Amino acid sequence: MEKVLTKKKILIVEDEAIVAEDLAQTLLSFGYELVEILNNGKDAVHLAKKERPDLVLMDVLLHGDMSGTEAALRIYQQTAIPIIFITAYADEATLEESAACQPAGYILKPYRERELRTAIEMAFLKKDMEQKLSASELRYRQLVESLNDGLISLNEKKEIIYANSAAAALLNLSNFEGKTIDGFLPEKEQNALSDAINRLSESEPVIRFYSEPDSGEKSSNYLHISVHKFSESEGALAYHLLLQDMTQMRQAEMQIRSSEERHRRLIETMRDSVIIVRDNQILYHNPQLCSLTGYSPERLEEIPFIALFEEHSQNEIFMMWEQEKEGIPIPLTFIAHIAAKSKNTVPVEVAASRIRYQADWAHFYLLQDISERRNLETEREQFLMAMDQVGESVIITNEHSEIEYVNEAFTAVTGYCKEEVLGKTPAILKSGQMSNTFYQMMWNKLLQGKSFNGRIINRRKDGQHFTEDVTITPVKDQNQKTIKYIAVKRDISKELMQQRSQQQKQKMESLGLLAGGVAHDFNNILSGIIGSLLVLKEKIGDDMSNVSHIEEALQAAGRAGDLVKQILHFSRSSDQKLRPVEIRLVIADALKVLRSTIPVSVRFETDIKSTAIVNCDPIEMHQIVMNLCTNSYHAVRYRPEPKISISLRDRTYDSLTDDAQEQLAVSDYVELSIKDNGKGISSELIDRIFEPYFTTKEAGEGTGLGLSIVHGIVSSYNGPINV
Repeated sequence: MEKVLTKKKILIVEDEAIVAEDLAQTLLSFGYELVEILNNGKDAVHLAKKERPDLVLMDVLLHGDMSGTEAALRIYQQTAIPIIFITAYADEATLEESAACQPAGYILKPYRERELRTAIEMAFLKKDMEQKLSASELRYRQLVESLNDGLISLNEKKEIIYANSAAAALLNLSNFEGKTIDGFLPEKEQNALSDAINRLSESEPVIRFYSEPDSGEKSSNYLHISVHKFSESEGALAYHLLLQDMTQMRQAEMQIRSSEERHRRLIETMRDSVIIVRDNQILYHNPQLCSLTGYSPERLEEIPFIALFEEHSQNEIFMMWEQEKEGIPIPLTFIAHIAAKSKNTVPVEVAASRIRYQADWAHFYLLQDISERRNLETEREQFLMAMDQVGESVIITNEHSEIEYVNEAFTAVTGYCKEEVLGKTPAILKSGQMSNTFYQMMWNKLLQGKSFNGRIINRRKDGQHFTEDVTITPVKDQNQKTIKYIAVKRDISKELMQQRSQQQKQKMESLGLLAGGVAHDFNNILSGIIGSLLVLKEKIGDDMSNVSHIEEALQAAGRAGDLVKQILHFSRSSDQKLRPVEIRLVIADALKVLRSTIPVSVRFETDIKSTAIVNCDPIEMHQIVMNLCTNSYHAVRYRPEPKISISLRDRTYDSLTDDAQEQLAVSDYVELSIKDNGKGISSELIDRIFEPYFTTKEAGEGTGLGLSIVHGIVSSYNGPINV
């Protein structure tokens, strides 16, 4: 589709009607659009502002108050519409008068069509070029004004021709037209600019220098100034100044330098050694490396980095470098050994990384002497080893009572391994047997910074209770603030058990002596009673009414005799008849008797695995089984499915419990175990079950001597009995 061209509009201002009409016809024939034909300047100015024609053909001499040149000047100033003058006079005075409005051309009357057409086309061409030039200048000016850098144009006298807004802001330029640049520059920069202008040449077309503010000029900027020389169209020299604000960059550089200086001072005062290495050469080190190795700075510049280490560490570092070439990153930290000048080997912890140094990659190493730490670790290990050898439990907690360390004795006593208790509090051992008042009293002492000594009943991991003598001591720092607690504890459960056993044994022996004496005297009296009853029975003869009373008295005396025998067994006053006995046979005989006396609803389970022969009194062994099984029967007789279990097995010394081992010599033993499914006995009564005449049975069901007799028999053989 062809582009439709818009017709150009032309205004004719001519006071000669014939000439005006002829011009109109000619323009129409050229293809232009006629706006209007006017014959005075005033109307021409008004219509030009309103219609905005593309061109005005203006007669120089017009009738009326406003001449053609005056009207053309006003139109040009107000609208910039190009104007072609039509005149019959081409004298110099007329041309000078009309030149003020910069006419696009002149046409002399009488005009020729060719000249008219050429003048009009030239006017339009000139207008188009001016518009393009104006647009180009606008774009250039906008570009220059948008620059962050300042741009100043100077003439040969260094007078400011142009300055963009950035330059005006940098140099505080105001009202600079006709003023030299020196008036806006400090003296130092004036001299530098003059020197640069003088040095400009074809071989050196650009000169650069820096403008730095004095120390007292807080508001001045750091400037980088470039001076360019060029020639104006008239041939006169001129200069362009390009001003780059380097203030932020310089401030950043100063901050970087200041930071580098601070870091340098920090690195040089560090206790650790800092080394920067490239290709096995030491590029930088702080003074601490000299102290660590014993080498002078000059010597460290000469020797390779790897030579600082003993042979094994050298091999490791070489291997790291080779792996790094294959893309395997070097370890962040590792342990190495320095081969010091003194021939001593110094252990160091090395922190390694890669950094940019002097425009290339390098290795950064931080070496920390860990000799003292190694010594402390050794001392700590020795201390912990010593703590693991002591027999008492040791617990170390922080100020919040969180466990940080326990020794081997603690794990042996409590059953907890170290991993289970670390980070927890000793409250995991609470048994519930100690009152809150006890713990409040304990903490009152500790919080006052005093040590606590006491006896605590705690609970093992398996739920068993045990008793400890405890000493807890606060550990304080230099400010007397408690930072840790150390508890040393001794398990005295076995000692208490042995004490109770010894006390029980002594009490039983005392009661046995007393009971034995009473039994002997009572037996003597009983013998006299029985003897008298027998004599009386013979004298009465056949008087059956009296004989029955005597028989009842003799039966009562017999029962009293049996009681005396039990008391004598308890007191061990009767003689033991020791001989080799196979225990399993004794148990079998006892079970026959028991089966005939205990109801069949009670089920007996036997696990007899020992055929050992023991030197003992078989009657006493029989009595032990009878008494224990009878006691079990009374415990299970009202149970839905009563059961009594009897086991006999061989036991080596190593297989015995710790409690049993402490009571027995190293030998082989036989273990008799009798168990029932009764409800058991309360913890409050269990310590009394071996006391003579103590019983939980109803009145008339027992004498309370059965277990006492068993305890006495077992003790006579130096054996333990446990419930």
